[in-house]
Order: sequence, then structure tokens, then C-alpha cells
Amino acid sequence: MDYKYPEQIKTRRRFWTEQEDNILAHGIRTKKSYKQISKLVNRSEAACTQRAFYLRESFSKNNAIARKVSVEPKPVPAKPKAPEVPDLMLDRVLNAERTIQQIPTLTLISGASAIISFTTMMIVILAVYA
Repeated sequence: MDYKYPEQIKTRRRFWTEQEDNILAHGIRTKKSYKQISKLVNRSEAACTQRAFYLRESFSKNNAIARKVSVEPKPVPAKPKAPEVPDLMLDRVLNAERTIQQIPTLTLISGASAIISFTTMMIVILAVYA
């Protein structure tokens, strides 16, 4: 059902009338800009914007006048999830723990090889000078 707009409301008023609220509500429902609506009600664009805001606020408080201006809420886009990244820090900590556990074995091996090297060196020295 189309709403028939009056030509323009000729006088400026301090308070909004029910007719102006109806024009504003219908303009919002039909997706008209506030500039177009402001020409119809002979008010500034800012006044129309503020009145629409007030009516929406009133609607949220269950005021009967504001039900005329209900605008469907825009769907909220879903936030994109961050891609899963392998936990490099955890891998580093686990590798460090494995290395620490191997230290006694490595110490034993290096000590044994040092003793064997020393023994081999002494045998070679004694063989050369004997």
C-alpha cells in the first residue's frame, strides 16, 4: 500500500506532528534518503535524522509511535576465523627437553672418546720413541 505524500507541509513547527512522523516512517520503510524526506516535511536533513533516531530509541522502549519507524536490522557478518598455525614454540620447548634428557649420555660418550683418544695418543707416542 503506497502512502500519498502531501505536497509539502508549508509551516515550520517546533514539535513534530503525527503526520510528519508518518511521512518520515514511510520514507524510511521505502528506503528514501533523509534529504528526500526532509523536502517532504519541510525540515532539515539533520532534523529528520535525529527524529528517526529518537523514534527508533522510543521503539526499543516499547513506545507505540516508534513502531511506525521500525527498520529491519542489517545482518551482522561473521568474523573470519584465523588460520590455524602450528605451535612452533611448543615444538622448540619439546626439542629442548629431549636434548636436556640426552646430556648425561652425551657427556659419557664424549668422556669415553676423550679417554680412548688419550690412550691411543700415548700408545702412538710410546711406539715412536721406543
